[in-house]
Amino acid sequence: MSKHLKWIIPVGIIVILGIILYSMTAGFNNQAVTLEENAQTAWSNVESSYQRRNDLIGNLVKPSKALQILNAKP
Repeated sequence: MSKHLKWIIPVGIIVILGIILYSMTAGFNNQAVTLEENAQTAWSNVESSYQRRNDLIGNLVKPSKALQILNAKP
């Protein structure tokens, strides 16, 4: 083997491994961002559901109080 070939092979292997490692980490970063957005969307849906339930409970309490007042008077 010549001197040129001895250092080209290790450098080539290192470059190929670097490209593979970079492509794996770049894909992971994109996937992490997507997962975070999905989690935020799901949590906002939960908060919206809680707010809707809270509003409905308030709407149910008012008529029941009015009925109690009507039934309490003889």
